[in-house]
Amino acid sequence: MVRINGVNVFQLGKGRRRRQNVSVGQPKGGKSSRARTPGLSVIHDFGLPNACSKLRASPDGNFIVAAGEYPPQFHCYEIREMSLKFCRHVDEPIVDFLFLTPDYCKLVFLESRRWVEFHHKAGRHYRLRVPKVGRSLAYHPSTGELLICGSSAEVYRLSLELGSFCPSIATDVDDDEEGINAVRVNPVHELIGMGCGDGIVRCWDHRCLQRSVGQLDAIASIAQAEGLSTDIIGDSISTLEFDVDGITMAVGTNKGTVALYDLRNNRPSVVKDHFTGQPVVRVEFSRPSTDGSAGNITKPLVLSACGAQLKAWDRLDGSPFTAVETTSPINDFLLVRQQCNIKPPHNLAPTSGLIFVAVDYSDILTYFIPELAPAPAWCSALESFREKAQRVSAEAVVQQHSKFLTPAEMDALGLTEAAASSDKIRPWMHGFLVNHELYKRARAVAMDPMKPQQQQQQGAQDEQPEDFDEWLKRRKRAKAQQRAALSFGTVGRPVKLNAEHAETIVGRPLAEAEASAEGGEGAEASKPKVFTNMVDSRFRKVFKDARFIVDQTSEGFLRYHRNSDTAVQLLAMKEQAELAHRVDITDQFQRVDEDEDIMHDLEGQEKALAHLEPRGFSTPPSSQGTVPPRRPWAKSGGSSGPAMFELKPGRNLFSSVREKHHALARER
Repeated sequence: MVRINGVNVFQLGKGRRRRQNVSVGQPKGGKSSRARTPGLSVIHDFGLPNACSKLRASPDGNFIVAAGEYPPQFHCYEIREMSLKFCRHVDEPIVDFLFLTPDYCKLVFLESRRWVEFHHKAGRHYRLRVPKVGRSLAYHPSTGELLICGSSAEVYRLSLELGSFCPSIATDVDDDEEGINAVRVNPVHELIGMGCGDGIVRCWDHRCLQRSVGQLDAIASIAQAEGLSTDIIGDSISTLEFDVDGITMAVGTNKGTVALYDLRNNRPSVVKDHFTGQPVVRVEFSRPSTDGSAGNITKPLVLSACGAQLKAWDRLDGSPFTAVETTSPINDFLLVRQQCNIKPPHNLAPTSGLIFVAVDYSDILTYFIPELAPAPAWCSALESFREKAQRVSAEAVVQQHSKFLTPAEMDALGLTEAAASSDKIRPWMHGFLVNHELYKRARAVAMDPMKPQQQQQQGAQDEQPEDFDEWLKRRKRAKAQQRAALSFGTVGRPVKLNAEHAETIVGRPLAEAEASAEGGEGAEASKPKVFTNMVDSRFRKVFKDARFIVDQTSEGFLRYHRNSDTAVQLLAMKEQAELAHRVDITDQFQRVDEDEDIMHDLEGQEKALAHLEPRGFSTPPSSQGTVPPRRPWAKSGGSSGPAMFELKPGRNLFSSVREKHHALARER
């Protein structure tokens, strides 16, 4: 149950879901194919394999026919049995259909690809085609003619008495771009109304079909009445409906706008916008019972549906009554009547609060609105929902202004004796529901220990403390101050863990911040400064829990804080330790001088190589007469290039290093 605009809307159970695809090896009776959803199912097996496109009830109210796919088919349900009577498959998807008799014995279906089929209770009777693709059907009872409109400027007339086509009703609508979207027959004076794609409603009298008796530019009149542009209202008419009073007409546009017209006036009396921008698929007029038993709502309502939602609103001023939103697009809906076996005239039968909604889903959705009208006579079990809705509403009102107290709390507030005589206290479950005002007075008196005992006993009944609001404010203020005093990081309770990190967040030393907060001037300085308010609650454990202490001597900390004082000191100490651990072994070696003969031979080889230069290449003038640069190993003035050393006789390198390490260890 949902409560929308103060109206309870019950969505009943969806029944059994059907499988979309069945594999060859999968058993037909498996659990996957019969997954049930909880709830009350009004009609057993109410749905189609994939989607439902149209819903109609027979004029006598005993049968409901649902058309959909896939494959294209229609199901007939018997109301009295609350179950499926039969189902039939057709060759093409069904666009629209009508009952030609009060029961299901004669049906006509308008299908895609220009097909029209007639069915009787034994099966298909006849099939024919129309020149253009059809969009809507209507039956004219006086002449016995079937009116078919579609993507054409003509409305085809098929005489069911003669069994042949009659001259069509010609209009001035553009065939290719616009056409005629809806055709309806007024139930009182049988005026033929056509909702055209150019936004004009054209009306014809069956006694004079040479010209129309009237035209109404619905789109322009709605735009003029509401002061809106046609881009918002729409540019074509998607649906059309007449009321049983004979003078009221509802027009729906392709942008979600519904307008009510009096046939005697060319301006709309009420305009209702769905604010979805989707075409209006259907409009219904509710007819409450005239004997006073139709429920709480006696004013007439209008129900209109677009692809996203179903709305119920007042036909006098357009005020919203309630709305229903579905997850799947809405294709059609049916407002069920209260009785079965309806006697003529069938269209005057009162409607109920039960609504069937056809969507792009395997199940047909069922809604019950008790405030709209009572449940149908054939489904009287739904009346329990009305009683439940009234009980829930009354309990919600009581609980909204009441406070639940246990017997122990009643004794503490001194309300146990007043429970038997006061109408503001009522038993509820394992305690009591106490009026909220009475509870506040009793609580204020019980919390004031300075009042006499006699005043406390009378104060819960007839005394209202004048300073209760002020006391409540003081109490809240004291609680806030107490929480602030206990908070970590306040002034007077310094940060003990990771204080250096806290100073980087504050931007100055914590001692200086505390001194400025204690001795500052003005309200801003006297206000206690909580350090944790500056830190996200997820990271406050860094300054509370010892497990999160930051080790500033670790390698990871020094890697990202190279310029900190701690990092500089640690690096200096590390260098000194490395110098202290370094072993000087230069005294264990002696320098080796190079042999003069070897050096002389090397210089002679270099000069010989210089005379073997290739022909055609000469030394640059700037380099002629200059001495070639000496090699690094050549001697000059007693200095040489790389020096060579050898271990002194009688020395052991490894033993010397071990002795040095042992000496350093003894010194440490």
